[in-house]
Amino acid sequence: MKKGSMRTVPMLLERGDEVVKRFLRFNLKLSPVYLVLALIFVIGILLTGDEETYTTDMATIIAQITLILILPNIFYMVKYRKEKGSYIGLLSIVPLIPVPFVTIAVIMKLIYV
Repeated sequence: MKKGSMRTVPMLLERGDEVVKRFLRFNLKLSPVYLVLALIFVIGILLTGDEETYTTDMATIIAQITLILILPNIFYMVKYRKEKGSYIGLLSIVPLIPVPFVTIAVIMKLIYV
């Protein structure tokens, strides 16, 4: 193995809590985008919510919104890719992105549909 490749492995796997906090702060800066997408999501449910296809429709929409919101996080990770833990920071924030939208979908299913 090359000597240089040995140094990149710890960089990829090292967990830095400050990097995760930095990704969380970055997503807090994206909160207007989250708010606009959440409002569009709720209005879409109110206008087109159908009891028969609700679960599949919401899963599809949440997946699309998640992909939209992952893109700025990937750009942020690429910007700071030389810092330790940036990949772990991205991987730790990805499961948190759809949580507000899943919560909205469940609440709207219980209340509205």
